[in-house]
Amino acid sequence: SYVAFWKDAAMRCQQSVLKLFLLSLQPPLLHHLQSADRPAVRGVSVRMSTQRGDATLPAVSTLPSREKIDAHVVALYRFAVKGLASDTLQHVHLGHGDTFPYDRRWAMLYAKKNSTFDPQRPEWVHKENFLCAFTANELLGSFVTSFDDSTQQLTVRKRAQPDAQPLLQASLVEGDGRARVGAFFSEVSGAELRVVSSTSRPHQFGNTRAGVSASGDTRTIHIVNQNTVAAVSARAGVPLDASRFRANVVLGGALPAWREFEWVGRTVRLGSVTLRVLSRTVRCEGVNVAASGGAGGG
Repeated sequence: SYVAFWKDAAMRCQQSVLKLFLLSLQPPLLHHLQSADRPAVRGVSVRMSTQRGDATLPAVSTLPSREKIDAHVVALYRFAVKGLASDTLQHVHLGHGDTFPYDRRWAMLYAKKNSTFDPQRPEWVHKENFLCAFTANELLGSFVTSFDDSTQQLTVRKRAQPDAQPLLQASLVEGDGRARVGAFFSEVSGAELRVVSSTSRPHQFGNTRAGVSASGDTRTIHIVNQNTVAAVSARAGVPLDASRFRANVVLGGALPAWREFEWVGRTVRLGSVTLRVLSRTVRCEGVNVAASGGAGGG
């Protein structure tokens, strides 16, 4: 199951309102409201962590039935460049209107599709316009990449040689660095590319228009239920890992398989966070390649 959050902040009735949209293999979108008994606050923060003690969510409940389900965060992932490998995070602070830090902030746009994206007026663009998991899953799956928040540098290695010297190290916040990344992937893909990002406002090169449709904001946080993936794996007779679905948050524990599909149109509480599920998303060719590289299992 593939789920995504979109969030923004607003002030209503003297309360600070934090919106998150939870999307699911086809996703739920969630709306998060701060508790009504708390004063209005600017810069509301939600913390998720995979460390013991922080990882267990007190309860997952659907309202108004108040059904409680013990669940926990299994993993947190960030994809700095759309279509490239994830970075595993130990914790994430979600501030006022944020998504995961640097998540899908950059993308590799086909030069022939240059007119589809304006960095000064960024809009949602379909993934067919980019070199990404949808258009080149096997190729991109053959590389291991990582992004360093402190240096804002992307490192690229061959997946078959993860301990070898990097094929490329370049800054994504400098024009020369982005040009080098574009040149590298242009050469290996055989298509002219340029690395793009917004220069005017926060923007995410997301999988679907769900955030835009709900609020006009492209930013989402995607969530997968590990137990739903396990159910699909058992039925298909193919070993599958939740990371295949390129989520930001993987939930596990006692959350039943497929239960998140019932959240559409309902309100869900994750610990102290309350969310309204809006819709589900679709999947693409990207899931045909395991996060560990190559097609098939894993």
